[in-house]
Amino acid sequence: MGVAPIVSGVLAACLIAAVSQPALAQRTPKGAPVPFEVELSKNRRDRSFLSFNEHIANVPANRIKDLPVVNGRMGDRVTLGEGHTMHFPLGYLVTATYVIDKQRVRSGAASASSPQDIEPNPVYALVQRFDAELGPVCARTEDKANDVRAEFRQRPGQSMAVVLDTPGRYDSLTREKTRSYIVFVGTEERYVTTGSVAQQLLAHCKAGRTGPMPYDGKPLTAPALTGVGDN
Repeated sequence: MGVAPIVSGVLAACLIAAVSQPALAQRTPKGAPVPFEVELSKNRRDRSFLSFNEHIANVPANRIKDLPVVNGRMGDRVTLGEGHTMHFPLGYLVTATYVIDKQRVRSGAASASSPQDIEPNPVYALVQRFDAELGPVCARTEDKANDVRAEFRQRPGQSMAVVLDTPGRYDSLTREKTRSYIVFVGTEERYVTTGSVAQQLLAHCKAGRTGPMPYDGKPLTAPALTGVGDN
């Protein structure tokens, strides 16, 4: 069975579940465009971009790449063609997760086992737009031993984001030093700060403290920032 029938079936199930929820009886107005969505639509030369509080039924089928199983659940997250994942609990978009590497696996390659298996990733240009799209950094911490950094960014009234900054995923193949990023962005604290590190960073922001947040020795990982997967 191809991806398209699976996508259609799961989306239909999501719609049925969504309309049955009393909390969704009143339509929530769409919010601001999800960071990077407008820029990516320009790259694709189309007008398809998603906003926070967008209903899952509005995701164009031709943009859907996968329906991942996360924390044992399938159907409330959608991975789009560029590789980022949108989260729709109760049918409405609340967070987006971007994994941004300087290189990507070449189309047709089963995995990245040699330099011939990877190619430049055009999405990496989004790194230059972090300040504009995610807002300024209000808190950060660093694991110097492993060269890993985590930061919290805010655009008041629009979005908040946690960013994990690590050594480049494919540096061993390219023999160059790059950085890889995981960006987890949303509009509500209850969804964005499910990870323990995200909670600590936000508390640092709210306290108005200046300077980096002291590193507590716990691994700075994607689950610790996003709350998705095992800490």
